[in-house]
Order: sequence, then structure tokens, then C-alpha cells
Amino acid sequence: MLFFVIAPYGRHFRRGWGPTINNKMGWIVMEAAAPVIFATCFVLGNNTNTVAMGMVERNGKAIAKVVPDVKARTLLPMIVERIAREDKTIVFTDDLPSYNQVERLGYAHKIVQHAAKQYVSGIAHVNTVESLWSTIKRGIDGVNHSVSPLYLQSYLDSYIYRYNHRKDEQPMFLSLLNQVSQVVRIS
Repeated sequence: MLFFVIAPYGRHFRRGWGPTINNKMGWIVMEAAAPVIFATCFVLGNNTNTVAMGMVERNGKAIAKVVPDVKARTLLPMIVERIAREDKTIVFTDDLPSYNQVERLGYAHKIVQHAAKQYVSGIAHVNTVESLWSTIKRGIDGVNHSVSPLYLQSYLDSYIYRYNHRKDEQPMFLSLLNQVSQVVRIS
């Protein structure tokens, strides 16, 4: 049901509508809500980011996984699971404290001190994985603008697939078709 109230054109006032205040106070009351709401959202907003871990073999393949946090108990098992320890494999990392135990796991460990503005130390650098993250971020920002944490792993998988097959002789589309035909029998 619609209610119609008779008020003169351009004038939003009628006796019986409640107390009246002057124009200046009315403007302050109306406009004060916006900065208060903005400040509240800014201070209390969602400042959580989804965390992903990436590993790249020099001149080789890459892997990226969404992880719950950047603690050693999360990251170190992924390193052990995916990096062979034979011949004292060298693991290059940044200076995240979670990686401090890498050497105790049986790897040679070289650290790049990003906090000290160090990006290369001899053969040690993490520029390869940084380049991978840059490609993924630019791709997501440019195409999707943002990604839900629920689907981030799927997006990471697609970018990692492209990275791992970037040097293939066969066009990537045909490689994908071959994989689909192996999974789904096309008759």
C-alpha cells in the first residue's frame, strides 16, 4: 500500500512531522554519518589476506598452494614433501623466520635478506618466484580484478599450468585437449 503525503514542491516540511532544526544543523546531521561509517569500515574492515606459498625450481616447474598461515609448521612440511634432499639440494628463501629450520631438514639453505634491501647474494635470489607472483597478480588484477579466497587455488592452478608449459613445443590449447581426452573418453 502506498501512502501519499501532501507537501509543497521542493519543500520537505509539514507540521506534525516532528521537531524542526535549522538548515546548518540539518546539514551536519545528514552529512556526519558518511565519514563516521567510512572511518568505522576503514578501522574495523576486513584486513585479512589469503596466503599462498609458491616454489619454483630454477629452469624448471613451479607449484603454488593456498595455505592457512605462514608459520613454520605449515610451510616446512610442504618443502619436505615437494623438494628432494639428495645431493644437498639448495633452497633459496627470503628472510621469513618460518624458514629458519630449512637447513635442519637436510637442505643447504641460502637466505636473501629482503628486510635489509638485499635481493641477490651470490647465487641466492628469489627473483624467479617473485616473477611468478608478479605474473599471477597482474593476471588476476587485469582480468578478474579480484578473486574470492574460495576460488583462489583454482586460479593459482591455471597460472601454474601456464607457467609450467610455457616452453612446450605443442600449443597449450592442444595440450589441454589431450589431457581432457585422457580423462574423458571421447568416442
